[in-house]
Parts: sequence; C-alpha cells; structure tokens
Amino acid sequence: MTVSSQGLAETTAEDGLGTASGLPEARARPGGTRSPWRLWSSDWPFVVIFAGLPLWWVLGLVQVSFFALAIPMLVHLLRRRDVLAPPGIGLWILFLAWVLGGALLLQVDAPGAIPSQSSMRYLTFLFRFGWYVIGTIALLYVVTLRGSLSTQRIAHAVGWMFLVLVAGGLLAVIVPTLEFPSLLELLLPGSIAADGFVRGLIHPQVAQIHTFLGYAEARPSAPFAFTNEWGLCIAVTAPFFVVSWWRRGGLSRLAVPIVVALAAIPIVSSLNRGLWLALLSMLIFAAVRIGLKGHINALFLMMGSLVVGFFAIASSSFGDLIVERINTPHSNEGRTNLSLLAVDSAFRGSPFLGFGTTRDVQGNFSSIAGGATSLCPACSPPALGTQGQLWLLIFGAGFVGALLFLSFFIGQVLRHLRDASSYSIAAACSILASLVTMPVYNSVGPAIFICLIAVGVMHREGVRVRKYRLVDLFTCLRRNVVLIVVCALGGGLVGAGIQAMAGVPTAVTYSVLAPRNLTVGPIDARPLSMDSEAALARSGAVLGAVAAATGADPGDVVDELQITADPNTRILNITYTHPDADAASHGAEAAVAAFIELRDELAPGLGVSSGVAQVLRVDPPVRATGPWLVAIVSGLMLGATGGSLLALHVNRRIGRRRMARMTGLVIPTLARIPVAEGVGATPSGMRECRRVLGSYEPVCAVLADEEQPVAVRLAETLSTTATDTGALSGTRVLIVASSASKASSIQRLHLTCSWAGLVPVGVILIEE
Repeated sequence: MTVSSQGLAETTAEDGLGTASGLPEARARPGGTRSPWRLWSSDWPFVVIFAGLPLWWVLGLVQVSFFALAIPMLVHLLRRRDVLAPPGIGLWILFLAWVLGGALLLQVDAPGAIPSQSSMRYLTFLFRFGWYVIGTIALLYVVTLRGSLSTQRIAHAVGWMFLVLVAGGLLAVIVPTLEFPSLLELLLPGSIAADGFVRGLIHPQVAQIHTFLGYAEARPSAPFAFTNEWGLCIAVTAPFFVVSWWRRGGLSRLAVPIVVALAAIPIVSSLNRGLWLALLSMLIFAAVRIGLKGHINALFLMMGSLVVGFFAIASSSFGDLIVERINTPHSNEGRTNLSLLAVDSAFRGSPFLGFGTTRDVQGNFSSIAGGATSLCPACSPPALGTQGQLWLLIFGAGFVGALLFLSFFIGQVLRHLRDASSYSIAAACSILASLVTMPVYNSVGPAIFICLIAVGVMHREGVRVRKYRLVDLFTCLRRNVVLIVVCALGGGLVGAGIQAMAGVPTAVTYSVLAPRNLTVGPIDARPLSMDSEAALARSGAVLGAVAAATGADPGDVVDELQITADPNTRILNITYTHPDADAASHGAEAAVAAFIELRDELAPGLGVSSGVAQVLRVDPPVRATGPWLVAIVSGLMLGATGGSLLALHVNRRIGRRRMARMTGLVIPTLARIPVAEGVGATPSGMRECRRVLGSYEPVCAVLADEEQPVAVRLAETLSTTATDTGALSGTRVLIVASSASKASSIQRLHLTCSWAGLVPVGVILIEE
C-alpha cells in the first residue's frame, strides 16, 4: 500500500509505532528459524567454527579453522551484488589499507631493536593481517545475510565457544599437566613442528604452568596456547552466551547461572587480572544499560547474583588466591618497560606508519648484553609490540593506525549506545572487553574475529542506522582514482623533501672486546658489567673526543653515539651516526680510542687489575635507507588517505546538494532512475529500487508525492514488495519523488513524518 501524508499519523498509531516507550527491537527474518542441523543454512560456518573447537583443538587446527571457514563466507559474498556494510566501514577499510602499507617497512630497523633482515617478518605480518581480513569477511557476512541468518543463531554459535572455553578451563583445573601431540603435529616434519611459533599453534595443552606466586599454579589456556588468549576469548564470548541462552527460556535459561558458576572456577584460577577487569567493566556497562531501559527486575536479579557470587568467592580459597595475585604484580614492570620502549621506538623511527610487525629487543631490562640462554630461556624479553593490542598497533601501524582502529570500534559502540536490543548490549559488552584490555592483551586472533561479528550484530539490531552497499564505497573511490593518486604522489614528494632537508645519516660501527679481567675491589672479586663498560663509552671524556674530531656540538653527540652489546658476550658495539660519511668515520674512531684510553687510565686509580680492550672488527660506513623509505611511504599513505577522504566528502556533498537545492532539506538521494524504468518498462530500475528497500528494511511505509503519478505507481509497487517480504515495520520511511515534484510537496512529507515520530531515510528520485 502507499501511505499518504494525511493518513500517516493514523497509520503509525494503529501499528504502534513512534510511541514514547522506545524503538522496537529488530525482528528476525523467517529464514532465521531454520534447523541448526541443516548445514546448507547460512549459519553453518559459525556453527562449525565455534561448536567444533574441541575437534579442531585435537587436530591442531584451531587457528586454521577460522581461516578455512572464512573462505565459503567470502565466496558467498562474492556471488552477491548487494554486499552491505555498516556506517563507519570506511574507517576500517582505511585501517586495513594502512596496515597493508606497513608491509613496505618490514625490513626497516627500529630504534631499540636488534638490526636484522629477517624473512620471518613477512610471515608474522601476513598471519596478523589475515586475522583482520577474515574478521572483515565475517562482519560483512553478518550484515549482508540479515534475511537468512538470524541474530539468535549468530549469538548462539558464539555462545558455544564460551562453553568450550569453560570446559577447557575446568579440564585445566582437574588435569593441569595434560598435553598431547595433535594430528597435524604428527604429520608435519619434526623441524617445523618443533619451531616455537608453530608449536604454540598446533600443540594441544590445557594449561600454562607458572610459578610467580612462589609455587606452581596451572593457568587455563585450552583450546589455545596462552592463558591471556583464553581469558580474552572468555570475556568477549560470555555476553553472547548469557543473552542467547537466557532468551531461549526453559532449560537453557536454567543452565545460565550453573554454567556461569562453573566458569568462575577457571576464571579465578587463571590469575588473569585483565580478564577480571574486562568482566567487571562489562557488568557495570550492562547494569547501566539495563537500568536505563527500565528493566528494574532484571537489574535487581543481576546485582543480586553478583553479590551472591562475590561472597561465595570471598569466603572460599579463591578469595585468598585473588588477593595473593593482586599483591604479586610480577609482570607490571616488564610490561611497562616494553610498552614505553615500543612507543618511543615508533615515535622516533616511524610515527605515522609504524614498522609493520614486531621486532626483537636489544638486550633486556637488566643488562645491555642480556639475552636468552639454555639456563635462562626467559632472560630475553618479548618482542616490541607483543604485550598488548594497543602497543602492537602503535609499533606495527603507527599512531595513525592505532587511531583508526580505536575510532572504528569506539564509534560503533557510541553509534549504538541507545539501542534497546539485548543482543546489541551483549555485542557492545564484547567490544568493551576488548577495548579495556588493549594495554595487556593482544586481540589479533579469534578475539578480533568475534569483535567484528559483534559490530555486525549491533548494526543488525540498530533500527535507526542506515546500511551501505560496499560497492558504492569502492565505486566512489574508483571514480576519484586520479585525485587519490595525485594526493598520494604529492604526499610522497613532501616526505622525500622533508627527509632530504634532514639529511641521510651514515653509520660506522666498531666492535670492541672488553675482557672480564677488569675487576673492581679485591683481585678477581667482581668484573665490570657490560652496562658499566657502556657507561664508560658514553662518558663525558668520550663525548668530548667525538665532538673534537667531528666539530659537532656535544649535545648532539649524545643522540648520535649508540652503544649496544652482543647478547651474553663481552663485545661492545660503538656506533656513531652523522649525515657526513667522513665525520661518521672520524667520530666512531675517536669514540673507540677514547674509550680504550679511558679504560686503561682508570684501572690503576681504582685499584683494579688491568684489562686491555681491543677492536675486533670495523664495519664499513652504512648509509641508512630506512629513514628515506619511512618518509616516502608515510607520505604516500598520508596523501592517499587524505585523497580518499576528500573523494568521499565531495561525493557526499554532490549527492546532498542536489536534493538540498530542490527542497531546502538535507536528505540523501538513495537512487536515481529514468522515468521509463519508474513505470516498470525495464527491470534494472526496479532492481535498484528493491536494492534500496532491502538495504533499509524494515520500513514502515513508502511515501510518494501524490501530485506525480509516476511516483505514486512506483511507491505502490515497492509497498507491495515490502508487504510480501514482511518488511513493513519499524520507524523508517522511504520517499519517492520525481524531478518534476515541487519542493513544498517533499517538505510536507518530511514534516508529516517528523510529527509522527518517523525517520525519513532518503528519497528515490525519478528523473523525468
């Protein structure tokens, strides 16, 4: 039916729309009620991934299963012409492009990291980038298949993962030392299966055994390799389990408190402070949202359960374990040092684009020559960017990449903050858990996959949010490719110009052997450490000698002189960097000579035995190409980003300007079709109109300018289509107008919708 402006208010009143009680939750389409055992239904990839985790764990394919089952989802999306995406998807695509640009800097040396040219960086980069890609596929799949895939099915599938994680945690409490070779581990060559990175992915174990409390404590990890990954996945899946099982009613609702009580055992045993913080944050957020919705009974039930659980844990041995863990912050100092070093390295070396992936740290936080040994495998600190998603983003994708990532997820939560759907609240809780744990947890893995699914769930449940075709975004960029390329080239030239003005540094390195027989106090009592040797190499006498040899300012020499050491050796590396190659050679030579002379002069005066230092090798002058590559690539990416944003802005303004000139209203034009197609002469125009209707459904009405017969006929056709598909509901309204329509007619329709509490989402314009 076509609803006229005069009868619009009565129609909405009869349908129960626009009431003060709030917006109704989005309805599941009929296709969402299919049997869970029909593998040809749209939800089968999620069922196989999440419910099949125990099987993938035994086979050693937990990580591989997500990538493998993203392929059929991608194939399904590629076969559709109407792939839909949520608002803000441009930020996420820009983030993906930004991360991909970092691949050009994988071989650039980072300040504070061990200089090396490792091909393994490409593998780790592709692994992490692959998780972003398959998460994006899952997001588009969830948004696009609203008609055949219900939110209940999605939430229930993710809830199954929570059950698997709880079962794995309980298994770790019962048999903490259980581990066995997976099928994939048995099939792979021994050299590959024994690699630390590969073994962590394919070797099943139920727990990590740690002793930082003074005794061995099993921390659950199954079906993953690390407890932190287990904890983050517990946090992001818990809201989906609670909501989906509670809404099913019956025995499923009774199972919720039982499963949650059982889950508390491994959650406390994990000693995982990040997990505890995530759960607390989600509880507070959910309580506020439930209270604002006016569900007082649910709020009291939730708070009562929380109080009972708190006293139950506090009165048991778990309470003492929590207190003991809080009083034993064994990893705080190391995490802080590594995080600060990662931020400082990115800021000094590549602030905009980062370094693509992680780097090994020079030395450790105890010694400049520290490193792993057979007796102390943990003496080498973790790589830069591995102690939290925030630091991985800053170091790997730069400050711009971190800003894009945060802007996308925070923007999605804020956009759906007022949604009344319980599924939307659960999805927001999952994203919140990931955000609050970013400083301590790395979410690249199943957690980012689930968070992007949560974004899709929020979008499905949001009744006031528009949908966008992904092809429209890429079409806009393709039409403005010249603008984007020009901006990118301009940015690259600017970056090259800035680097040219700064100069290209040349580095000269001397490797000096500092023997252990230089001892302090009684003979052979205590040899000088390599840190003491490094302090001598950076003393005022050495800095003065370098300044005299090069004519540089002593204050600049402090930044240009770098002292490192080979791990677990007495070899000191003295590197001097200067834009002039000759000055770099003279400065390094002067630094080494002054260091050796100072070392010999101080020995008798301090009552120590003499130790002769000697030069082992001299590396030839190396002109650094890294700064050039960083400057040019960063300029290219910044320019391309600016050009893309400008293209989208111009395209949006052009679309709005035309309708604004005609009506004085800023309302988007969703489709433009010729008059012949408007009366149904050819099917292409009707397909476009149905595409718009499908993108914005459910709609409560399709309104037409009654003075234009062609608009009325098209609106009647679309109303019939919406009635047949069950899409006439909600508060959205589509307006059909003609290029011959008067501005007053469209203004009157818009005003009537506002009075009725409805939302005009846009205009289908018939061009006569």
